[in-house]
Amino acid sequence: MELFEKGFTDGPIVFGRYLKAKGLIGEEDIFNARMLQKRQNSKIGEIAVERGMMDSDSVERLLVYQEETGIRFGELAVQLGYLSAEQVDDLIEHKEKSYIYFGEALVRIGVLSAANMKESLDVFHRLRVRIQHMDT
Repeated sequence: MELFEKGFTDGPIVFGRYLKAKGLIGEEDIFNARMLQKRQNSKIGEIAVERGMMDSDSVERLLVYQEETGIRFGELAVQLGYLSAEQVDDLIEHKEKSYIYFGEALVRIGVLSAANMKESLDVFHRLRVRIQHMDT
């Protein structure tokens, strides 16, 4: 299997490394797609600030509590009275609707066509399943 020789299985098996090993994208493409994801895929606290549900100081305070407790941001916001459960549900729904995956980001920046991305993703998933079965 040619991808073993290219070091594809050294480390986590991720779609970007697969596409790079196949010669379909380069490091700059990975960087640009990840930057688009970083800009597009807001965290719940960021969305809450954008929507005027919380101020940035409260979000920072919750993030500190979250680090100390390990409790998820939304759950902690409800426990401490910053947000209602309904508001958290709304924020999560908004986050899920606006989230873009790595392959989608590559299509948006024009590196891959939607058809090529879907075909590559299908092959990647089959390959990953085979590799995981080899490990067991």
